[in-house]
Amino acid sequence: MELTTFLQNIDAAMPEAEKEKRLQQLTQYINMLIATDFNQLVQLLYTVDVAEQKLKRLLQEQSGQDAAPLIARLLWERAEEKARSRRQFSQPPPQDDAERW
Repeated sequence: MELTTFLQNIDAAMPEAEKEKRLQQLTQYINMLIATDFNQLVQLLYTVDVAEQKLKRLLQEQSGQDAAPLIARLLWERAEEKARSRRQFSQPPPQDDAERW
């Protein structure tokens, strides 16, 4: 599955066991990007719209920690925010056929 699709399929109502499994997969992918294609990681963070200052602050506060799980968590949280926004602002389909295009 493509990463953007993976992130779009994140749901806050997902069972905790599934969430942890997917977060672990995301962490492994982030580790791979750190090791092999840092530019792609930066592009991913930009595409998903992770706040640069938030990321920098977190990495400084957790300087002794492995960066991949921290970055994965930020990506996950941002994807959940986007999912909530989509649900909040999406409109249900019209009930009347005359209103449909």
